Amino acid sequence: MQIWRRGGKEVDKPTAEHLFEVINAREEVLRRLIRKCAYLKYVEARLGDRTLYADEILRDGFCINMIDTPLCPLKVVTNLQEVVWDVDIVVNVLPSTETRPVFQQIGRFWREHRTMPVIISLAKGVEAALQLVPHIITPHK
Repeated sequence: MQIWRRGGKEVDKPTAEHLFEVINAREEVLRRLIRKCAYLKYVEARLGDRTLYADEILRDGFCINMIDTPLCPLKVVTNLQEVVWDVDIVVNVLPSTETRPVFQQIGRFWREHRTMPVIISLAKGVEAALQLVPHIITPHK
């Protein structure tokens, strides 16, 4: 399983400081990061010498929206084409306001596929079209 996360979102300094406290409070997380040689970047972020990014902390098992709850480390990909190129199932967990632009990009990659992947949408909210006949817009080719 791969997770796509748009790259470039910075973790602010107060969140980085809190994340450092979470890491140090959980021995198993601390040991895992030390074994991966990833602990130093959290020390540097705590000191303000380095900027952390949401996609990199997700690789280490931390979600920017749930800093207090370490997750299993995930395979995180920031290249959208790479993550959707040869998949059978796509789970959309984007906010409804972000779904359309992302799926327009994905659609360009899928034009060459013989079969379309199954799309499961967990998007919060819906995007409604009011032109002609009101209807709900869904991701499609």
